[in-house]
Amino acid sequence: MHNGASNDLEDVVRHHAFPLFFLLTYDPKQRLDQVEILATSSLSNQLSMAWTIESSMLSRYLSKKRVQDIVRFLKTLTAREIQNRLDATLPLTVPSGLPVDGVSMP
Repeated sequence: MHNGASNDLEDVVRHHAFPLFFLLTYDPKQRLDQVEILATSSLSNQLSMAWTIESSMLSRYLSKKRVQDIVRFLKTLTAREIQNRLDATLPLTVPSGLPVDGVSMP
């Protein structure tokens, strides 16, 4: 996810569907190389975090098909060409005539 713990969107959906399982089976050494994060990773920290998960979050079950349906839906929310669209609408200058930061003047 934000720290690279998940490889893809399907992993993220599964993580949110089964938080306790993913918390207790997650091994940061397999995915991360940041010393600061690895130094705070321990079974006692994982168990402490497990206590913060609401019990209502533990009773959900999502089939493989349901997870795939959610992933397909989430992908519909992604604009594939968003950067090109943003670049095309970004003005070269502001009304005062000064250049917009990060935009090269021709």
